[in-house]
Amino acid sequence: MGSATVMINGKPAARTGDSATTCNDPADLPAGTVMAVSTVFIG
Repeated sequence: MGSATVMINGKPAARTGDSATTCNDPADLPAGTVMAVSTVFIG
């Protein structure tokens, strides 16, 4: 889903724990989870 207030190139910034769409055949699934380093701050 991403942040509602922080944008990167006009798109919501991903956060640790956000769901992510993964490449699967025959259809992409929202089965992934974003993992991030806790020392990076945006905003």
